[in-house]
Amino acid sequence: MYTKPASNKGFRFLLLAVSMGMIAGLTILLPTLVPPKIEAQALINAAKTGPGIEVDADHVLYSRSTVYRRGILSFQEPADPYHRPSLPLHSDTFLSETWTRGGNIRQIRGEFRDRQTGRMVSLMIEDENSVFVYHETTGPGIFITTSNGLVTGGDSEPGQEEPLIDEAVQYPETGYEIAGEIISSWGKPAWIVRQRVKLPVIEDANTGVLYPSQAPYMADLDIQGMETRWTIDRQSKIFVSTENWALTSTGAVLLERVEMEEPQLLSLSSMPATWLDVPDDIPVINPSSQRKPP
Repeated sequence: MYTKPASNKGFRFLLLAVSMGMIAGLTILLPTLVPPKIEAQALINAAKTGPGIEVDADHVLYSRSTVYRRGILSFQEPADPYHRPSLPLHSDTFLSETWTRGGNIRQIRGEFRDRQTGRMVSLMIEDENSVFVYHETTGPGIFITTSNGLVTGGDSEPGQEEPLIDEAVQYPETGYEIAGEIISSWGKPAWIVRQRVKLPVIEDANTGVLYPSQAPYMADLDIQGMETRWTIDRQSKIFVSTENWALTSTGAVLLERVEMEEPQLLSLSSMPATWLDVPDDIPVINPSSQRKPP
């Protein structure tokens, strides 16, 4: 039996319908195949807000990082007998630890130690009534009385508060860029974000000698620019590492590297009763206890 073939018009209509269906399907599928564009500076801003981990009053968020800071081997302390050394022991690797109780309760302990010797470089302890701060280069630690309505804020990790580069560098002429993706030291996917800054030309570019517990040594370098490299965990948007590099005519020199460990949530009951106490070997000044009664 003879069957009349479909007209060209009908065939074109069928082809058009199939094509439209494929386009509609691709429109739905493409967003899952092509990842959304990631804005580099937005990643940095998100990571700076800290880990988005909910912590109640019965738990303490513990963070730990290893800090490497470049030293100058040729640096020598003055030999005169009246000179007081700036530091008991020069070092280039430190350990930073912070314990923060949750539930909007102001109980924080931050330590910055020499990794090799365990020497306490700086210490900050905060509770509802006072803040204790100590740095080995400034003498005894001091208690500062606070009120319940006063929020001290700031960085809870001592030793990290001093700027690592001149203020002029804080106003970059170039933007951020995502330099690639890696498996980080946490064993998880992470982004590498980079920012390069060209230093302004000034008459005296000598930054002076900077001690390792305050900032990286840069006085011996002919610095033409700075580069910061961040490793950011893809899932949590937390910094895994931060590096500061000096760009010189002979290449890049690492000034500082901060390698973070994954934050841990600890039970408050597992913390020692002395976790907010000042160690006995740290000299203390308490202005409130030295006031004479009227």
